[in-house]
Amino acid sequence: MAASGTKGMAITVWAGPGEVVPPASERYVVSVLDRLGYAAHLKSFATITDYASMVADSRNRAQAGFAFWIAD
Repeated sequence: MAASGTKGMAITVWAGPGEVVPPASERYVVSVLDRLGYAAHLKSFATITDYASMVADSRNRAQAGFAFWIAD
């Protein structure tokens, strides 16, 4: 990370509601980023619709998040 010049950079991990991705998995990803030298934190959304609309809008500049597939 030091060689990339990004060590210490703040990273927001965006997450949808807990039934899509388990909260433990979200916290794990944040902890790995922290151990790699980033200042990571989690931004959770109450509904999948809120999450999807925020991540899909490039103006929000989402840095990291979870992708998933749901059977219909």
